[in-house]
Amino acid sequence: MTIRNGIFITQLFFAGTEEQLFTGGSSGPNAESINPDGTGHFFPWRFPLQSYHSATADIHYKEYLIDLTTLPECFMVVAHIQIRNAAGDRAYLWGKSALKTPGFYINYCVQECPPPPPPPPLGGCETGYAFGLSYANCFLTIPGVNSNNWGWSNGLLGPGNYTWPMYAGAGQCNIENGINVGTLTVNYTPPTATVTYSVLDGYILNATHLYVGNQILPLKNGRYTTAPGQFPYKHNNLNGVSTDTYTITGLSGNIYVAAHSEVCDDI
Repeated sequence: MTIRNGIFITQLFFAGTEEQLFTGGSSGPNAESINPDGTGHFFPWRFPLQSYHSATADIHYKEYLIDLTTLPECFMVVAHIQIRNAAGDRAYLWGKSALKTPGFYINYCVQECPPPPPPPPLGGCETGYAFGLSYANCFLTIPGVNSNNWGWSNGLLGPGNYTWPMYAGAGQCNIENGINVGTLTVNYTPPTATVTYSVLDGYILNATHLYVGNQILPLKNGRYTTAPGQFPYKHNNLNGVSTDTYTITGLSGNIYVAAHSEVCDDI
């Protein structure tokens, strides 16, 4: 939530049983009654979880953490917000769901999330490359490249931290035809770049080949090369690891990164 300067905000939050909401209950973290006389006249300022923000801050964000072991499987949630300006004008915001009083509640039951589906099999081993999103330059579109190899050179990159997906089997640089097999992270703090390959559960790395430099691709006999075996940094015979890291030194200026891998099913 973003609140402009000059606006004060008070956040009050309740999570508990219907008994606690209507009568206060007798146990748990929200036992103090917000309806002490049992008449239905609620007092949200007695909610057990509260925070107050003044007009000096520009952005207000609040997260409440409640131990689920203190709550039943199904419980009620009430979120109340009061905002006012320096002149004292007030407004009240509630959560959603009709209640008989001027307010709202939400019923919620704890659910267990199903485990994520297993990654799709590669059918053996595949060529993989890091796809640098807006920094990605497909080999097939780089002027001066005379090769049918697909893949990406990613850059230009200034100092900073970057995280990109790695795709296997994405022929013609079409990620729709590929499989996301992991991530590549690049931490570039001149003169050093640390590059780490990480594959998802279900896959392994058998080899990695890396280029990091100021030109878009490495040169071989004065021409750009997209052959991974000709990249200057390589780790062959990894024998099925899940991560692989390079530390490249002696760098300066903006750089490109081309990161190839041989990714296989973990069987």
